[in-house]
Amino acid sequence: MRARFSLLLSVFLICAPVALHAEIDPSEAAEAAILELEAAATALANAESASDRIVAADD
Repeated sequence: MRARFSLLLSVFLICAPVALHAEIDPSEAAEAAILELEAAATALANAESASDRIVAADD
């Protein structure tokens, strides 16, 4: 449940500033946010140590 909330909050925080610009379509901003989240999830999944996970989470 906490992970789902964090994921939704991350999508919102990534999309909100981008979607505020009139030139950018909100669906495109959401798509970009999804791609960034997928990359972050992959980096976290591939992290082997606690310090790797911290670095992956900060990227």
